[in-house]
Amino acid sequence: MEHPQAQTEEGIVMKKLVLVASLAALLAPVAAGASAPPQDEQWLQTSISGDRFEIRGGQIALQRALSPQVRALGQRLVKDHSKSLHDAIALAQKYGIGVPPAATPSEQWELNRIKNMPRSWFDGQYTALEIKDHNQDIEETGFEARKGEQWEIREEARKDLPMLNMHLRLAKAAAESLSK
Repeated sequence: MEHPQAQTEEGIVMKKLVLVASLAALLAPVAAGASAPPQDEQWLQTSISGDRFEIRGGQIALQRALSPQVRALGQRLVKDHSKSLHDAIALAQKYGIGVPPAATPSEQWELNRIKNMPRSWFDGQYTALEIKDHNQDIEETGFEARKGEQWEIREEARKDLPMLNMHLRLAKAAAESLSK
């Protein structure tokens, strides 16, 4: 029969080994490069494409808008979405998520449409596009903020929501100013 103190020491060693093995198993994904669940990955890629869309649209507004409110909206979108894009790319790289190099094809189509329309139509069409787009962005980002699985990506969505809501208010105010 073993000495009671030997069993205790052996038990302590076993508990330490189990603890070390558990920690190694938990840290293995981090060491191998973090990964994100599909929903989180899709939201982050959509967010990056959307940021690129908003930046380019804002640049077009700065060139083509006749209204000072619409130009101010474009300038604000460029500023805020440039920061959002920077943060989203860093997060995507951390999780090994592919970074879309441009806006989606449908977003590029919208950009070409507003860029090539008669300038007298631009302000109304651009603000309508921004209202529609930000309503959709708020819905998608709100879903990610509530249901995202990866904490850091979910927090990025939560951080973006106030900005998107403010952009929606600015787009609505710019559109309203056109009817006065």
